[in-house]
Amino acid sequence: ESMTLLMTLLSGFMLLLKRYTGDEDIVVGSAYANRERPEAQSLIGILVNTLVFRLNLAGAGSFRDLMNRVREMCLDAYNHQLNPELLREDFAVRGEDRERLFDVWFQFEREEREKLQMEGLEWEWYRVHLQEPKFELSLMLAEVKEEIVGILEYDPNLYDDEIVGEMVKNYVGLLERAVADPEARV
Repeated sequence: ESMTLLMTLLSGFMLLLKRYTGDEDIVVGSAYANRERPEAQSLIGILVNTLVFRLNLAGAGSFRDLMNRVREMCLDAYNHQLNPELLREDFAVRGEDRERLFDVWFQFEREEREKLQMEGLEWEWYRVHLQEPKFELSLMLAEVKEEIVGILEYDPNLYDDEIVGEMVKNYVGLLERAVADPEARV
């Protein structure tokens, strides 16, 4: 399908959001770490840009159609990155007061980014418990060996454990059905 794994997983997440919210216009924030600009290639450190993915799912017939839309949306966002602060300024100029550009976060990390090898250095991952979630809902996935693992973080004032557990099961089910039959209706 000419899709990256991120695009495929994001397609399923956007469809899940549509089903739970009833909205066809879905907005999701995500991190993009790419060093395409020549002046950034020799810099040391983490260079990450926040992207705002916005997709209208109206009329999406099949999961394959949805994935094509997500691929185009992602490629467009990668090619036309704007600083989120500039977007906020644009909203302010137009009289729109927005604290955040999005309320939902999606993140996918590839396994090769997690490798760290330095002689005499030992390290391990640990989970940090945040006092308050940054967003209403955040899906953070990572490719680890032959698996995809993840955390669905949520605002407990908006969601309860039962609903979030159901969302996780439905997300996995959506992806399984998409793989089995990409032409199935969404």
